[in-house]
Amino acid sequence: MVTFIIPNYNKPDMTLRAVGSLYAHTKQFKCIVVDDGSPTQKELSAAIAKQFPDVQYISLPENRGFAVACNTGLRAKRADSHAVLFNNDCELTSDAVPIIEKLFCEQQKIGVVGGLLRYPDGRIQHDGMDFQPRVPGAFIHASGKEPRQSRFCVSVTGALFAIRAEAVNKIGLLDESFFCACEDSDYCLRAWGSDFSVWFEQSLTATHIEGATRGRTPQEKRKFLGSERYAREADTVARFRQKHSDKEMKQIADAVRSANIANDFEPLSGMKIEIGCGYNPQPGFIACDARKLKGVAHVFDFGFDRWPFPDASCSVVLMNHSIEHVSYRRLPHVLTEAARVLVRGGKIIIRTPDLRFIVEKYLMGETTPEWPGDEKYIADTFVGSQKISPAWWANIKLFAGQDYTGNEHRFCFDFETLSEVLERFGFDSVTRHHDKPVFSPGEIYCEAVRQ
Repeated sequence: MVTFIIPNYNKPDMTLRAVGSLYAHTKQFKCIVVDDGSPTQKELSAAIAKQFPDVQYISLPENRGFAVACNTGLRAKRADSHAVLFNNDCELTSDAVPIIEKLFCEQQKIGVVGGLLRYPDGRIQHDGMDFQPRVPGAFIHASGKEPRQSRFCVSVTGALFAIRAEAVNKIGLLDESFFCACEDSDYCLRAWGSDFSVWFEQSLTATHIEGATRGRTPQEKRKFLGSERYAREADTVARFRQKHSDKEMKQIADAVRSANIANDFEPLSGMKIEIGCGYNPQPGFIACDARKLKGVAHVFDFGFDRWPFPDASCSVVLMNHSIEHVSYRRLPHVLTEAARVLVRGGKIIIRTPDLRFIVEKYLMGETTPEWPGDEKYIADTFVGSQKISPAWWANIKLFAGQDYTGNEHRFCFDFETLSEVLERFGFDSVTRHHDKPVFSPGEIYCEAVRQ
């Protein structure tokens, strides 16, 4: 038995679509809709009675928040029924009941299961949440184009949140002091503390509109920021931080990471960092550079400093034309730090000038288009014409523009040497790609996996 619990506040049409998606994609379930003091209670009650007569409808006299509404449903369900908290701005897209029953049957320690949520345009909204104390905000949602695989997680979102029947009995209900945020993460941390685990399941899917309450347009968001609900949400976050320390969450995160590695699951963290982003930080990456530029989240000298990320906390390290800017005497530090912050199986991506390409083009007397500003300076200052020679071209490729401190190259790889170096410092499966986007012609684009 699986019981879906759908809280509603003043969104009857949205709630009816959420209920309809259950009937369209799964079967053999119960459903309880809890109206949290909406002005539209009569309208929703009548529509449910007409369209979905098997659905149990409960109305509350006043709006007391997500946790109270969900707990009302949890108390109303059968004690031996698994519960699924399901946001009314979600629409189910998978046959959920057999997925949930199978997980709870085969994995006795799993107490909470979260699903894969996508925005209506297909982008990933949630594929498990990671605790990252060095990044603003305690928990991070997905940022990749492809969902991560099923695995243990510190937390999953309450929008599609299955709870084992026995877990409800042992852990208890949601914390009702949290009015409209943090209830899910709090419950997950309590699950880990009660000897249950939390699982993200990729095959359990739904579309999540998200933002229907807070607003999706700039005008709606500004209105929400000035609302009483926003003040309550801010207070809720403060309560959560008082209840759960970073130390506690890090201990759980370390245990989760160990469990995933022990079971050969994909590493938990989805944090992706770009080292040496310069003026062009790549979308989807946490930008790091030696200079405080627009979009840079962490400022440090990656050739000398310890990188400001915990051990095994990143899934991808991108070095987009930055590795050649440190001395080869500092290269062991750079690759050791990259291996330290990457989880086992994590990926390093390197784009860097190709020594073989440069030498061959120079000997053939050929050039390729480079950074316009560099070519213009050479042409205006030394050549007296718009076309620069292969020798000047090769110097730009080898030694960079040198237009500010740090924009100088210290060495140049060919692919064979780069592969040998990566393998020496803890990476394997070094692969060169010729079909990836390039910063300049002839560069090496390679990926390697942390052993």
